[in-house]
Amino acid sequence: MAKSSLRFACSNCGATYSTWSGKCNTCGEWNTLVEEAIIVTAKGTVSKKGSSIETSSISKMAKSDDKSRMQCDIKDVDTVLGGGFVRGSITLMAG
Repeated sequence: MAKSSLRFACSNCGATYSTWSGKCNTCGEWNTLVEEAIIVTAKGTVSKKGSSIETSSISKMAKSDDKSRMQCDIKDVDTVLGGGFVRGSITLMAG
């Protein structure tokens, strides 16, 4: 069975870290850490799949998200969902 984990590698110098930070401590460059998924297979071979990380301000996300919410007529449901249902999403509700 394959086992996976994450690490962050500097695209400038190649240094690796277990957590993301804004600055590479080895070369001193900012925003050069790229997320890599490490998958170890049963035979011990390792494959890497990298992806870049995009950051966004929470306040920008909250402002754009408010416009796309649909309110229902149940105040408590709207409160729990952060202002209503998000268009195009699936919400699982149980009680």
